[in-house]
Amino acid sequence: MQRELPSLRMLVMGGEAMSPADRSYWMKRVRLMNEYGIAECAVASTIRDVSDVEHRDIGFPISVVTWIVVQNDHETLVVIGAIGELLIEGPSVGREYLDNPEATRRAFIEQPGWLRAVRDGKPSWVYKTGDLVQYNKDGSLNFIGRKDSQIKIRGQRFELEEVEHHLRQMDEIEEVPAVVAAPSDRQKQPYLVAFIVPRGRKSFCVHSANALIMHPTEEFRHLAGAIQSKLHLTFPAHMVPSIYLPLSRMTKTSSDKVDRCSLKEEVGKWFWSDLQAYSVSNTARRAPSTKVEQRLQRVWSQILGITLNSIGVEDSFFHLGGDSITAMQVVVEARSRGLEHSIQDINQLISIEAIARKIGVLPSNIAQPLVQDEVTDELFGLTPIQEFFFEMYPEGTRRFNQNILVHFQRQVADSDVERAAIRLVQNHATLRARYSLQKDGLWKQFLAGYSKQCFCFRVPKVNSVQEIRHIIGQSQTSLDQEHGPVFTVDLFDHNGQQSLYMIGHHLVLDLVSWRIVLADMEAMILDPQHEPQLTMSFQIWARLQAEYGARHLEPPPVHQLCSLDESSMRKFWGAENTANTGGDCKTRLMRLNEQLTNKLFGPYSRALDVEPVELLHAAILFSSVRTFPQRPAPCIFGEAHGRESWDVSIDVTRTIGWFNTLWPVAAQVSRFDSLETVARTVQQARRAMEMHGWKHFTSIYHNTQQEKRSAGTHLMEITFNYAGKFQQVEQDGALFRMEPMATQSLFDGAGELGRWAMLEINSVILKGMLEFHVTYNQGTDEARVLTPWMDNLVKCLEDLASSYA
Repeated sequence: MQRELPSLRMLVMGGEAMSPADRSYWMKRVRLMNEYGIAECAVASTIRDVSDVEHRDIGFPISVVTWIVVQNDHETLVVIGAIGELLIEGPSVGREYLDNPEATRRAFIEQPGWLRAVRDGKPSWVYKTGDLVQYNKDGSLNFIGRKDSQIKIRGQRFELEEVEHHLRQMDEIEEVPAVVAAPSDRQKQPYLVAFIVPRGRKSFCVHSANALIMHPTEEFRHLAGAIQSKLHLTFPAHMVPSIYLPLSRMTKTSSDKVDRCSLKEEVGKWFWSDLQAYSVSNTARRAPSTKVEQRLQRVWSQILGITLNSIGVEDSFFHLGGDSITAMQVVVEARSRGLEHSIQDINQLISIEAIARKIGVLPSNIAQPLVQDEVTDELFGLTPIQEFFFEMYPEGTRRFNQNILVHFQRQVADSDVERAAIRLVQNHATLRARYSLQKDGLWKQFLAGYSKQCFCFRVPKVNSVQEIRHIIGQSQTSLDQEHGPVFTVDLFDHNGQQSLYMIGHHLVLDLVSWRIVLADMEAMILDPQHEPQLTMSFQIWARLQAEYGARHLEPPPVHQLCSLDESSMRKFWGAENTANTGGDCKTRLMRLNEQLTNKLFGPYSRALDVEPVELLHAAILFSSVRTFPQRPAPCIFGEAHGRESWDVSIDVTRTIGWFNTLWPVAAQVSRFDSLETVARTVQQARRAMEMHGWKHFTSIYHNTQQEKRSAGTHLMEITFNYAGKFQQVEQDGALFRMEPMATQSLFDGAGELGRWAMLEINSVILKGMLEFHVTYNQGTDEARVLTPWMDNLVKCLEDLASSYA
C-alpha cells in the first residue's frame, strides 16, 4: 500500500473503529490520526495522534463539547472513568432526521437538567450518539463500541469484537467470527459460539459435502480446549465461548462482510445434544494430579468448609464461596504446609491448578514470613482508620468495642483457657496497646510490656442469665484506651454450658483479628505446646505504610462523595429532628435460609462472574433505586479488611490490629438498569479502587504532599461490610460454636457517640445462612422508607436464588 502512495506523510482514519492491525501497520510508516465523527454532527468531532496511545483512543473534541452520560438515562452524568453514552453539544449538531420525528425525538434531545444549569438556561443543540466511551486519565475519550451492538449473555454486556480480536491472535486460527445463538430446543438459553476457520490444518476436521459446519476430530477438540483455557486467563467467564464449531468456509453478505445472521440461523437448526459433541465440557471437576494440587485442595476444603469432591483444580476460589478474608486464611494454612503463595496469587490466578503451577515443586524447608519484634513503651503514629476514629471522637472513648460470644462444644479446664488467654496477649502485642494524647493535640499509640494487669481474665460464678448480662455490661465499660485494659476475657459456666465472652476495643482489632483470636485460643487450649504462627507486627506495618504513602501516594481528589447533602439525607430518611448517636439507633435483621444462600453464592454468582461482596452490594443498590426512583442512587461506602500488601515481603495475614479501609464506591446506576447491569457496574466500580480501597483511604492521611485530609467530617449515607463466613466455628470437631448474630451484637459503643452513617449494613454467613444487620436512626420513617426498601432487598435476593432452583 505504501509503495502506491510514496509521498503519504499523514493518514487520518475514521468512519469506523480503528483496528489494532491497521494501527500496527501504519504507525510505523506515517503520522497516524484517529478521527471520530458522525453524519448527524460533523465528519470530525474528535481527533488524536495515536502513535503513542491505544487504537481505541479517539482523542479530544474539536469545535464541539462532549459529555458522557449513563446508558439509557441522559439525565445522569457518569463518574470519571466509567463507561457511558457519548453526547455531543455544539453548533455542528444537526437539527433532525428528515420526515422521521420519532427518530429525531430519540436522538436530538433537549438539554438535560444538569446541562441547563451549566449553561445558565442558554439553549444549545445536543445529540445522543449511541456510542459508548469512557474518559482516559488525560481527558481524552476511549471508544468502547456501539450501545446497540453490545452483546448480552447471562446478564452481561460485552463486545464480540474484543473476543474475536483475542481469538485471531492464535496461530491455529485463520478467521473466527463469534455470535450469540440458541439451539432449536433451547431457544431461551443462548450461548456464545465461536466459529473457527482453521489455518491450513486439514486434520482438525472432517469435511462433508456442502456442509457449512464440519465434523470435529479429537485434534480439533484439543484445540478448542486450549483456546478456552487461554481465554479464561484473559476474560471473565461470560466472555469465553461455550461452543466451538469448525467452519468449512466463511459466510459473507453481498457487501463482503461476515454474515452473522446465517451463522446464528445455522446454530438454530441444531439440537443441544448435537452441539455438545463440539463443546468443551467442564462439568466434571478435574481431580488433583500433583502433590501440590492435593495439598491445596485439602487446604481449600478445610478453610471453605466443603468436601474434597466438590473442589476441582480448575474451579474458581470465589465461586466455591471464598472471599478476601478466607483467602488470607488459605494463605496462612497453606504456608504451614509448605505451600508459599500470596493473597494476590489467589485473586489473580483463582484456581488450584494455576496457583500450584506458580508454587512449583514442594520446598524442602517451609518458608517463614518476615516477623519483626515490637518495641514496647515507644510512641508511634496512628494508622488511617485510627486517624479516622480520632477525627470522629477527638477526645477518644472508652466504649467503642467489638465483642464475641462462643460456646464450648466440650468441657475444658478453666486453667487451660486462662493459660491460652495469657499466651494470646503475650504473642499479640496489639492487645496491650495504649493511646496517648500529645501536647500538640495529636494522638499516638504505644505497646505496653506484658504483665498480669495488662488485660483482664475472669471466671465469675453465675447462677442466672441476668447475672451473666450484668457482668458483660461491667466488662464492656471497663476498657480504657489510655491506661488499659483494651482486651478482656470472661469464662462462664451456667447449667453445665461453658461460654467465652471476649471484648476488645475496636482500636486494637477487627473482624479478621477475631478469626486469629479464635484460631489461636482453640489451638492453645487443646495443645499447651502449640506455637501460633506470627506475621509482621502491627507496629512495624504502621510505620512502613506511613513511609510508603509519603513517598508514593498522591492525595485523593476532592469531590462530593454523597448523592445528597447531610440536610437532604436526614430529611429523606425522616431523621432530621433526632440525634444520630449510638444510643439513638435500632437494628433490623434479615436472613436467607441455607438453601437460598447456597444458590445465591453458587450458580448465580458464577453466572454473573462476580464475587459475593459485589453481588450483595449490587442487590442493596438495585433495591434502593427501584424503591426510591425519584431520588439519585445513594453512594455506598465499602469497608474492606485493609490488609493489602504493597511489597512481597509484607505479610500481616496473622497480625492482630485494626486495618480496615473505608471508601466511596462510585457506581452510577439508574432505575432503568437491570440487576445484571447494576452488578456489573458495581463490580467495575469496586475493582477500579486499587487494592480494595487501600490506596484511596491510605492516601487521605499519608501522601507525598504531607497533606492530611479528613475522611470523618461528613455523614455517610450507607456503609456496607461483608464479613464472609466464619467456617472455623462451624466445622465438625470445632471446639467453639459461635452465638448467632441475632442474639449477640459484634459491636458495642457508648450511647452518646455520633454515628458515621445513616445506615450501617453488616452481613455475614453463619451456619450456612446469609444474615443482614441494618442499623439505622430511630427517628427514621420506617413505614415510608426503611420497610419498603428492606422488603425489596429480601425479594431481590430471594428471586435471584430461586431463579436457579
